[in-house]
Amino acid sequence: MGWRLLFALSMIASTALAGLARAVDEGEEPIDERRTILSDWGDLREDLERSGLQLEAAYTLDYMANVRGGLRREDEVLGNLDLVLTWQPEAWLDRDLGTFFLYGLANHGGRISADVGDAQVVDNIEAPDAVRLFEAWWQKSLFDDRASILLGLYDVNSEFYVVESAEFFIHSSFGIGAALGTSGVNGPSIFPSTSLGVRFKAEPVTGYELQAAVLDGVPGDPDDLQATRIELGADDGVLALVEIARRWGHRPLAPSEKILRAPQRRRVGRAGPDMPYLLRVAVGAWLYTTRLPHLSRTEADGTPALRRGHPGLYLTAELDASRLDPLDSRGLAGFLQLGFADGDVGQFAGYAGGGFKYTGLLPTRPDDELGVAVAAAFNGRAFEEASQRRGDSPSEAEIAIEGTYRARLAPWLSIQGDLQYVIDPGGVGSRDDALVLGLRFALSL
Repeated sequence: MGWRLLFALSMIASTALAGLARAVDEGEEPIDERRTILSDWGDLREDLERSGLQLEAAYTLDYMANVRGGLRREDEVLGNLDLVLTWQPEAWLDRDLGTFFLYGLANHGGRISADVGDAQVVDNIEAPDAVRLFEAWWQKSLFDDRASILLGLYDVNSEFYVVESAEFFIHSSFGIGAALGTSGVNGPSIFPSTSLGVRFKAEPVTGYELQAAVLDGVPGDPDDLQATRIELGADDGVLALVEIARRWGHRPLAPSEKILRAPQRRRVGRAGPDMPYLLRVAVGAWLYTTRLPHLSRTEADGTPALRRGHPGLYLTAELDASRLDPLDSRGLAGFLQLGFADGDVGQFAGYAGGGFKYTGLLPTRPDDELGVAVAAAFNGRAFEEASQRRGDSPSEAEIAIEGTYRARLAPWLSIQGDLQYVIDPGGVGSRDDALVLGLRFALSL
């Protein structure tokens, strides 16, 4: 498995042992009942929450091995540290000044997709080694908390194209479909690089959601993927998104589902509790104003022809029976993702994904999750033409099939075994199908 993985596992084990020793010495709650391994950080969390501050930290460690096919047989270790600070000063000042949010990332490790040769990315924490500011925004509630506006460095995938039961999977396309996830010059404003922008969200009628966002069209610096930069270049253009969603079977939140202790009322937007639902359907659209190179057409001097815009549409649907009982999370969830994009400036002109997740399959392990899902990204005609000119043999699509099981050993620790089979990695028919084995450790600090 490699010395890097063994070292990382030893760090996780030592952290757990330190937390256990502290619990014994200080008489704190048992370590297997804590929400986080370090409990209340010496009452720091509780003191801060009285002032409207919430601190969160989590570390994810992945071991991924391409054991057959792809470009080469190799194994990789990938790590991701999340540090989040949320401040709602209303709890301290008794005035609604909005919500302030900071989110830092630290990534390290290899690139399993360089071994597989896939375009959709088999591991959703794969990123260049860097420590960066991921999000920094301010949000203000409007119209008696039925709407909100958000300004700042913003991850659109935190609210757009969200399918909660699909986020359990490790493959990147189940977080955001490949048609949108691979769009633009440096991708949309998602992990690991985000853009400055503004987002408006409203729930005019219970069960209906409307949101729209406009952001810088090129997040970060495409020439330096490790840098944390905010550049508003004249040629960047903007990325505009809009989404309309409908929820059915919503119910009031159970006390355990309320994220912040104060204020407790329902708010539309980020940094607050979402409304549980049985069924949710969303339709969205996006458009870049950035000038992007055509994949197969060139100018008279041989340079790629530039084309303005990269429009697309998506649809998501999720049915989650595990949400019916707030005291029992067991049950089946299923989801569907569809996407359509401009195949002249992006590799993928279409995307289709879907899968199932079952929570509590074993009676003695009600929180464990088992899932199977498929992601198919369809090549556009321009990509196929360009590939044929290079002498490649493009296929119709790159298809990834994932089966995974996550065991929750404690509220603060889970272990997830993963198996992925990638057909025609990179959308290249001459490339051998890849078999990827993975193991994920997720730790809440």
